Amino acid sequence: FGIGMLLSYIFGHWASISTFSTGLKSGAIVGFMVGFIVHMINLGSTYLYNLTGTIIEILGITIVWALVGGIVGLLLGRVGKK
Repeated sequence: FGIGMLLSYIFGHWASISTFSTGLKSGAIVGFMVGFIVHMINLGSTYLYNLTGTIIEILGITIVWALVGGIVGLLLGRVGKK
């Protein structure tokens, strides 16, 4: 829920994204950056993480954010056409 709200605000107010493909690409970029920051902090500050798990987590977050970004872009495009 929070990811969709954040991406819809960014896409609708700042980036004017209104298609699935541009939302997918932009969501992947934002998701990668967020995932990288969070997981590098976790990797560097605790002993609970290892590099392999961190890379897998970053890739997973990137995929989820990309899909949410694509859906948000698609919905913004449909709402904007009315």
